Amino acid sequence: MVRTGLSEKPISGLMGAEVVDFDCRQPLDDPTREAILQALYKHQVLVFRNQK
Repeated sequence: MVRTGLSEKPISGLMGAEVVDFDCRQPLDDPTREAILQALYKHQVLVFRNQK
């Protein structure tokens, strides 16, 4: 398993998570892309706060 540096924080018990330690301005490498997809499959809704 590759360490991507991002983490997910569940928003509620049913669905949704906030992705933290992620900057949308940076190029997306394959391990980070896979981690985001896995989080999306797991939580169904992802929130990326404070992006520019």
